[in-house]
Amino acid sequence: MGKYKNIFKIFLAGQEAQETKWLSEMSKKGYHLVNVRFATYYTFKKGDPKNYTYMIDMKGNSKIDDGEYLLIYKDYGLEYIDKTQDYYYFRTDSESQIKDVIKNEQGRYLDRINSHKKVLLFGAIANILIAIINFCNFTDSGGSRYIWIPCISLAVGLLCISLYISMLKKTKDMKKNGVMTPYSSSLKDWKGFFEVEILFIIIVAICFFTTFLF
Repeated sequence: MGKYKNIFKIFLAGQEAQETKWLSEMSKKGYHLVNVRFATYYTFKKGDPKNYTYMIDMKGNSKIDDGEYLLIYKDYGLEYIDKTQDYYYFRTDSESQIKDVIKNEQGRYLDRINSHKKVLLFGAIANILIAIINFCNFTDSGGSRYIWIPCISLAVGLLCISLYISMLKKTKDMKKNGVMTPYSSSLKDWKGFFEVEILFIIIVAICFFTTFLF
């Protein structure tokens, strides 16, 4: 029986290429993914080193059920591993099979990333505006002890911009590889966002209210 290894590691939205590369490197060391929780907690099983290529996909608001969805990828020759929220993890020992899937099936994923970009752009603009307003208010009122509030807003805004640029590059790369977007996300699909992005929205709300409280 193989030994199991748990690793806590955070990958943000738009960093799926880094995540799958890391999973492949773990398999080359003999640690193969068996479980993912909250997109941050990975369980690996020790075995013989394998040259696996991993892929992450998103089913989103597709009307097909899980059984039919997983069968599509099985027909491509991909092995289903696990899912966290609505992100599904697959692997194969043939990189060409991954390329076929990316071109033909990842329109859902590209659409989701486009939705992520909108939220991050909103978060960036909102936080930077809140930071500017708070800086002006605290300067006029002499409330220097609350200067940490606009500093947090500014830091979150800059982080949102960084992630937005990262995902903008990813969407361009996907389109360059022939990925199309025949799907359209609705608000109910946003429940699958990484917890970090949900935290951004909460911070925006907190900073917005503090703007009027102080």
